[in-house]
Amino acid sequence: MTLEMDPPTASVPALGSYASETDLVLTGKLISMRYLVSALRRRRAIWMWGAVVGLVLGTAFHIVVPRTYSAYATLYMAHAPGTDEAVGMGNDVALLNNLAVSRRAIALLKEPSLNPTKILGKAPGRSISDNVMVVTITGPSAAEAVRRVNAVTTAFLAFRAKQYNAQDDDIVKGLNGQIKSLQSQVDGLTTTINKNTDSTQLTQLVDQRSQEEGTIANLQQTQQQDRLDTLSIVQATRVLTSGTNINRSTVKLFAVDGLSGLGVGLALGMGLVVLQALASDRVRRRDDVASLVGAPVAVSAGPVRRVRWSMRGGQAVRATGFRPPPELKPVVRYLLNRVVNSGQRGLLIVAVDRAELPAVAMAAVAATLAKQGKRVVLSDLADTRDFKAMFGGTDKPIQKVRIGNQAVTLFSPGRELGPEDSRAAWELSPDRWSRSDYVLAVANVDLALGAAHLRYWNEVVVAVTAGGSNPQRISATAELLAASGITPVSSILFDADKDDDGSGLLSISARAEGALALQHASSTMDWG
Repeated sequence: MTLEMDPPTASVPALGSYASETDLVLTGKLISMRYLVSALRRRRAIWMWGAVVGLVLGTAFHIVVPRTYSAYATLYMAHAPGTDEAVGMGNDVALLNNLAVSRRAIALLKEPSLNPTKILGKAPGRSISDNVMVVTITGPSAAEAVRRVNAVTTAFLAFRAKQYNAQDDDIVKGLNGQIKSLQSQVDGLTTTINKNTDSTQLTQLVDQRSQEEGTIANLQQTQQQDRLDTLSIVQATRVLTSGTNINRSTVKLFAVDGLSGLGVGLALGMGLVVLQALASDRVRRRDDVASLVGAPVAVSAGPVRRVRWSMRGGQAVRATGFRPPPELKPVVRYLLNRVVNSGQRGLLIVAVDRAELPAVAMAAVAATLAKQGKRVVLSDLADTRDFKAMFGGTDKPIQKVRIGNQAVTLFSPGRELGPEDSRAAWELSPDRWSRSDYVLAVANVDLALGAAHLRYWNEVVVAVTAGGSNPQRISATAELLAASGITPVSSILFDADKDDDGSGLLSISARAEGALALQHASSTMDWG
C-alpha cells in the first residue's frame, strides 16, 4: 500500500489478513495563521474569561490595595560658577535619593514609624532642565502627600547646604594650612632680613618675602571667593513651587487599571491557547479521522452550545431529550437513514472518546422511530446513563418508557464487558431482541478489554469528537474493531471546526489501517 501525504511519501504494508491494499491520505497538522486563529476561535472561552478576570482584578486592585496620592514640588538648583550645569544637576538628583534626606524628612514630619526607604520611592526627583528639579512624593491621602513632599524638599535643601558648607570648610581648612606654612616662611625671612647686613643678599631675601606674601594674599582671596560662591549657591537654591497635588480622576484611575488588567488577562489567555494548540497532538480534521478509523466521515456536527441534557435526572433534560440541538440534526437524519435503509435491524455507535453526544443523537433516533409506531430497544453499552436521564428512567437494567403510544426498551448492563463475557455479549446483540423492530446502542471500546463483545453487530458507526483523542487512541480503537471482525460503515465527527475544509471521504476498504499508517508515518508527520 502506498501512503500519500504532504510532504513526504511513505510506503505502508498491509495489516495482515483483515486489511487490503488501498491508498490512505494523512493530512497532519499545518501550523499556519489560519490554524492558530481557528484554535483561538474554538477555545475563545479561555481567553475571553481571561480578559474578564483581568478586567475584574484590575478594577478591584485599588479596592484591595489602598490608593496612593502624589504631590510634587519644583526647585531651582544653583551651581558653582564655571561648572557643568548638567553634571551638577545629575549630582543633585543623586543627592536627593539619600537615606540622610529621608531620615531628616521623617524627623520633620514627626512620624518615626515611616520607612526611610519607602518614603522617597524609587525615583523621587527628576530634572526638567539644567537648573530645575521636580520632586514627587506619594502619600495615603492628598494632604499627607503635600506634607511629605514639603518635608522632603526642606530636608533636601538643608542637607545639600550642609554638604556645600562642609565642602567649603574643607577647602578653607586646606588653604589655612597653606597660609600658615607660608606665613611661617615669611616670618623666618623677616628675621633673617633684620639680621643681615649684606646688601646683595638682603635684596634677594626681600624679593623672596614679597613673593611669599603675594601667595598668601592670593590664598586669602581664594578663601573669600569660595565662601562667597558657597553662600550664593545656598541662598540662590530655592523652592519655586511648594507641594502641589497631582490631580488624578478616580474614574480614570479605575478605568486605566481595569483596561490594563483586561489587556494582561487577554494576552495570557490567548498565549495559553496558542501554546496548547502548538503542543497538542489531538485529531481534529475530517481527513485524519477517516484515515485513522478506516471509514469515511459521512456526517459531522459543529460545536454544540446547549448542553442541558448532560444534567442527571433534571426536568429540563427530559424536556429536551427528544429535541436534539440544531447542531446534531444532520447526525440524527443520517442515523435515521442508516437504520431505515440499511436493511439491518441493529445500529451501533462506537464512541472513541465522549459518548454523550452520540447518546443524544441516538436517543433522538429512537424517539422518532417510536413515534412512528416502531418497537425500539435502546442500549447504553457505554454506561453513560444519559438515556435514563433523558427518558426519565430508573436504575433497573431493563425497563420500558413510553413515547406516545409506543414503548422504548432501555437496556444497560451497568458494567464494562470483556471478550470473555460471551453470554452478556449475546445479550447486547440485535438477535437478543428479536421481537423489536430496531435495536440501537452506544458503546465504548476499552483498549484493555478489546471489542469482541460487539462482534454480533453488523451496522457499526464510529464517533469521534474533534480534539477529544490523539491518533494513537483512534487507530487503536479501529484496529481492535477490525481484529474482532467488525467493519465500520462510516464515521461521525462531533465538534467539527468550521475551518476544516477536508471532506473526510476516502475510497478505502473500511479496514482499520490508521494504526499501522501512524507507526510508519510518525517519523515524518506532525499530527494535530
